[in-house]
Amino acid sequence: MHTRPDSSGERLLIDYFYLPAPKNEPPETRRRKRTKQGKFPADEVESIEPRKKRYRIQQIAGGFSISKGEKDAPVPDLLDIRVAYLVRRGRPLGQYDPADFELDKNPIRFEPPPVGASVQSCSKNRALIEVTDSDFQISVVGFDANRDVFVDVEVKPKAKSDDPEV
Repeated sequence: MHTRPDSSGERLLIDYFYLPAPKNEPPETRRRKRTKQGKFPADEVESIEPRKKRYRIQQIAGGFSISKGEKDAPVPDLLDIRVAYLVRRGRPLGQYDPADFELDKNPIRFEPPPVGASVQSCSKNRALIEVTDSDFQISVVGFDANRDVFVDVEVKPKAKSDDPEV
């Protein structure tokens, strides 16, 4: 007959399964208990401030507009905007075709001209916009009214000049 070192069997499969700590241990060594929903109690969760949105994208007739984000949010230096038509399968930007549109050619246009911002470069489906005022507004129109436009915006820092100021 084979004897086990622990006759109660509590430690038999300890290498494979978790066993709760015995109740007689001090509370510091026990794991925190979760609520019924599987979340930790509110008093144990640290508060994290959400990032304020630096810009807002809106759909407008025949295109889109990008404007100032939330109040007190830092103003972006540069906006790298990439645009494509939505597709049923796959990534819209990966399936962009210059035959669809080009941002620097008719009928696509910045209308009205950007307010509080200036177009640094614009070609194919990409535009680099420098924001010069906290209350900026950029509108791009001329897209096919029967298709949905996908807009991806990335905030970039201003490029530093190589020449030091004198």
